[in-house]
Amino acid sequence: MKRHGLILFVKAPGAEAIKSRLAKTIGDAHARRLYHNFVLDLVDEMDRGGLSLQIFFDPPDGRDGMTAWLGKDRSYEPQKGAGLGEKMAHAFEKCFSEGYDALILMGSDLPDLPAAMIEQGFAHLEKSDAVIGPALDGGYYLIGFRAAAFSPDAFTAIPWGQSDVYEITCRIIRDRRLRLSVLPPWRDMDTIEDLRALMDKHAGTPFAKSKTIQYIQAEKLLDQ
Repeated sequence: MKRHGLILFVKAPGAEAIKSRLAKTIGDAHARRLYHNFVLDLVDEMDRGGLSLQIFFDPPDGRDGMTAWLGKDRSYEPQKGAGLGEKMAHAFEKCFSEGYDALILMGSDLPDLPAAMIEQGFAHLEKSDAVIGPALDGGYYLIGFRAAAFSPDAFTAIPWGQSDVYEITCRIIRDRRLRLSVLPPWRDMDTIEDLRALMDKHAGTPFAKSKTIQYIQAEKLLDQ
């Protein structure tokens, strides 16, 4: 049986900047608590899906905070590298060195992403070399590779935070003659408009009872 792993990038408690764009609207304290709920909802969903989680946290001295938050019985590693691209490449290299056949890496501001989407990504990696999920802001919400096809070039010289990250990354992967599959687009949570869209999307759905939406409602964040 092939071994699949899901790499989750998480900001540890005590990180200096958490959801800075949201914090400008709802305040730093609410942004931190809201992010806390994003992660709890996402981890709960991936656990229900039976996915093997490899949690890479930042800052690197945040292990105690991570275990207190998400429990001791998980795989935790500090993110290592000079910037986001190096950190992502290192995470893939570290996990592939441990024998994984396919890996998907994602961020942690996707509280409503279903585990079925990750499984769909791994299904694509049965036939493709790489898989990517475009975010609505021009970035991507996940990226994955088969072990034999991993290309760290996909994380080199990327203008992180700009609207052409997805386009540039796809071009690099295809220029390496790798077979690339694309998942449906998804919205990550960066702005108050994203929170409003999340609320509208999940009115009357099971996710309406999630920690994220309960916090948004209890704290009246959309009144900000």
